[in-house]
Amino acid sequence: MEYILLILLIIIAIKFNQSKFVTLLMLFLIVIIFGLNNHHTKEIVNYDFYNYNIWFQIPGNQPITGFSNEPLFRKLIELFKRMNFNITHLRLFIALFGMLLLSYSIKKFTNRIAAVLALYLIFPFINDVIQIRNFLSYAIVIYSFTLYFKFNGTKKIVIPLILVVISGLIHQSSYIYILFLIMLCFSIPTLKKTVVIVFLMGIFLIYSGIFQMIISLISDNFKIDYYTSRITYEGAIIVIGTLLLIYFTMHLVYHRLKTDKNYFGNTEKGKFVDFVYKLNLISLGIGFLWLLDFNFIRLYRNIFIFNYIVFIYYLFEYKAKNNYETILKPAIFLHILFLCALFHLSDFNLYVKPAISDNYFFDAIRMLFSLSGNNIIDIDLYVMKYRYIERMIKYV
Repeated sequence: MEYILLILLIIIAIKFNQSKFVTLLMLFLIVIIFGLNNHHTKEIVNYDFYNYNIWFQIPGNQPITGFSNEPLFRKLIELFKRMNFNITHLRLFIALFGMLLLSYSIKKFTNRIAAVLALYLIFPFINDVIQIRNFLSYAIVIYSFTLYFKFNGTKKIVIPLILVVISGLIHQSSYIYILFLIMLCFSIPTLKKTVVIVFLMGIFLIYSGIFQMIISLISDNFKIDYYTSRITYEGAIIVIGTLLLIYFTMHLVYHRLKTDKNYFGNTEKGKFVDFVYKLNLISLGIGFLWLLDFNFIRLYRNIFIFNYIVFIYYLFEYKAKNNYETILKPAIFLHILFLCALFHLSDFNLYVKPAISDNYFFDAIRMLFSLSGNNIIDIDLYVMKYRYIERMIKYV
C-alpha cells in the first residue's frame, strides 16, 4: 500500500510540479514517514535505528556518553529526555526542522518544489529516514549554502561558515564543507585542474598506504580510523563508475543549460547553475575517499537537493534543440533510479522496509482497513485492534 502511494505521489508531483497543494501533501507525507517511523520497536532492528533509540532507554539522571565529538546532537537528546519525550518526538522534530530548511532552500531557486521533492523521494530520502543525524546536519549545510547567495562581502563566507561549523557539531562529517566554501572561490577552469590533481593523487595515496598512515598520525578518532582503514579492490570499478555517473550526468546537464545564454548565462539562475556545478566538481575531487568506504558517498549525496533543482531547470525550463538533448531528460531519471536500486533495492529488508513500512501511520491505516474488512463482527477483535491503535497514538 505505502509503496504504491509513494509511486503515485511522485508521478503526481512531477506532473503538477508547481502546485502548492501537492507540495504540502509531499511535505506532509515526508514528515509522517520520517517522524512516525517505529522500526525501533521491532525484534530485528537496523543498527542506525537501534543506535539512536538506545539513548532514550538510559535513565534520565544518567549522562549520555555517546556522540563525544558531536556535542550538539548529544545536547538535543538530553533536552528531549528532560522533557520526557521519546525517540518518536525527536524524529518528528528533526523531520519538521530539516524539511523546513530544505523547502526554504528549494523555494529560493525554483517554484517547482514538488518536482524536486519527487526526485528526493526516489533517492536519497530512505537514507535520511535511517541516518537522522546526517539529515539534520546536511539540512543546515544546504541552508548555509543558500545564504551564500543572499549576502555579499565577508558575510558571504562567514555566515555560511558558522552554520557549517554548527552542523559539524551534529555530525562531524559536515566539517568537510568548510573546504567546499573555500574552493567555491575558485573559477571553474581552476577548479577542474585542481580536482583532477587531487583525485588522482588521492587514489595514489590510498593504494600506497600513505593516506592511512597520515590519518593514523593526525587522528585518534575511532570512527575516522574505522572508515579510513579499509580499501576496496574488486569493487573499485563499481565505486568509480558510480561516482563518474553522478558527476557526468550533472556535467552534461550543466553544459547544455549554459548554451542558453539568455536564461542561464549571466543571470541569477545562471550563477546558481555555476555554483552547483562547482559543488559537483569539489565532490568529484574528494571522491577518492569512496575507495576507502562507500559511506563517503554521503559527502556527495548531501548536495543532491541542489542537483535536483538544476535537473528540474533542464526538465521543465530548457527547450531541447536536438535528439541528444531530448534523450538526456529520461537519462536524468534513470540515473536517479539506478542509485535507488544500487543503494536500497539491493537489500530491501535492511533499508526500504525499515524506513517506509515500519511506521505508526501506515500501521494505523492497515489496522483500520482490516477492521472495515471484517464481515463477521468479533467484539473481542475490534476491542483489541482499537486498543492497539490507541496505544500507538498515545506513544506518539
